[in-house]
Amino acid sequence: MLRPSFAAAPWGLVALLLVAAAGSAAALPRGVDPSQAALYAGPTFTCKDGSKTIPIERVNDGYCDCFLDGSDEPGTPACYSGYFWCQNLGFEPQLLSTSFVDDGVCDCCDGSDEAPGKCQNTCLDRSASERQAVRDHVAFVRRALDEKQALISSAVEKQRAWQNRKGLISSEVSSQAAEVNKLQAQVKQAEAIAEADRQRLAQEAEAQQEAARAAEEARQQAGEQAADAAAEAARQQQQQQQQEQQQADAAQPPSQEPEAETDEERGRRIASQWIKPPADGEEGAYEGEGLGEDGEGGHMDDDAYPYEDHEDELDDEDYHHHGDDDMAEPPLPEPPSAAEHAALEARLQAAQDKLEALQAEALNIQRYHLGAANYDFGPNNVFLALAGRCIKDQGKRWIYEACFFDKAVQSEPHAPKNRVSLGNWHGFNSDYTQAYFTDGDPCPGDLPRRSLTVNLVCDDKEHMHGGEEPSTCIYRTNLSTPIACKEADLIKAEQELQQLERHEAEIRSQIAAAEAARRDVSKTEL
Repeated sequence: MLRPSFAAAPWGLVALLLVAAAGSAAALPRGVDPSQAALYAGPTFTCKDGSKTIPIERVNDGYCDCFLDGSDEPGTPACYSGYFWCQNLGFEPQLLSTSFVDDGVCDCCDGSDEAPGKCQNTCLDRSASERQAVRDHVAFVRRALDEKQALISSAVEKQRAWQNRKGLISSEVSSQAAEVNKLQAQVKQAEAIAEADRQRLAQEAEAQQEAARAAEEARQQAGEQAADAAAEAARQQQQQQQQEQQQADAAQPPSQEPEAETDEERGRRIASQWIKPPADGEEGAYEGEGLGEDGEGGHMDDDAYPYEDHEDELDDEDYHHHGDDDMAEPPLPEPPSAAEHAALEARLQAAQDKLEALQAEALNIQRYHLGAANYDFGPNNVFLALAGRCIKDQGKRWIYEACFFDKAVQSEPHAPKNRVSLGNWHGFNSDYTQAYFTDGDPCPGDLPRRSLTVNLVCDDKEHMHGGEEPSTCIYRTNLSTPIACKEADLIKAEQELQQLERHEAEIRSQIAAAEAARRDVSKTEL
């Protein structure tokens, strides 16, 4: 069964120990809350609801006189509606239903809800985690202040570095800008060469495809022409055979058998089918081809060697052809490989990053070193550690970005270019617990322009969190940072720890004394 408890209002552990050290509730009837002590101080007792008045001796007599509130039996289970107060020396006091008193279960950590000797006092064990929390807090503040001191030292070093760099930074920015321009030109040239090579390859591929299409069309056309020529030759041969047969039939007498064809005649007939007869006026090309009239070897016609008269033309063409080759454009340089191009782009990116860093440094020197008189960097210039930096509160719906001594913006996580200004740097409050950005982008209607308040919280690590818009166009967030920690925080924490350690021993002594007193009372009652 769940055993309800009614804890008193939370106190600091040190305050609880001090209250416990101041005294105990031994003089009151068992189970009485010290805040109700006046009700049990006289010779009589009146129920809290005023329903009955009884002699003080009848309090905790095991009989429920105050039936509605059970206030006459705070130390016994006689009334179901009453409450038992656990002193819990060394831990937090607790109100417990009286139905759980003397039931054999130790509900109060000091064991006061059961008979003496039944339960051990475990209150200090229960408070061990809280005591450790106090010790951890002291260590935390010390660590945060160490970080703060490191930031103060870095601010001093930053000013010294800016002093040394202010005469050099301008020339370094110019030199680095020239390096970036040179690398940009190289990247551009490499991209142009690569693009030209891509176009060349594309043109060659297109030319190859066009040549393949032309060759295929030529093959198809040649095949069609060859087929047509063969068909025409077969048709003409058939016609000629038919004509010859008809002529031969006509030359023979009808009643006589045709004379047998001699071998010479048959050879001439077959030859005539394949050799075109010479036209009128042409010399017989079939009788002594390439010879003179007498059949002896004679000279060849001029047309027999058609290239002789054009030798000079060929030489001229050949000369001009080679001349064109000599005047052709030189071939394009070899395009860079993918690895070479990536390496060049990486060099360019690194050079651009270095240039941006140098430009930012130059701006910081101009603003926060040469123009330091225009800013309040706090005690010991500790907030100089935030100068030139932007810190983000990465919320789920919005991102709040505060650039100390400059500006603040709000953007969307998935659309970082969708930004609104939350104001320009305005300054700190008097104790450096808040920073303000004002005069941001306009708000709808007559509302003030957007603004951001940054609450500075002591922490040993830096992070921004809790961004919200508590009212329209009024924004706030929290910056946890060692800069916000103060020596006073450490002094207070160490004092609490000292009090805790001093009173813990006293509480142990009081617990032992209380246990002894309860045992004595128990013996007396017996």
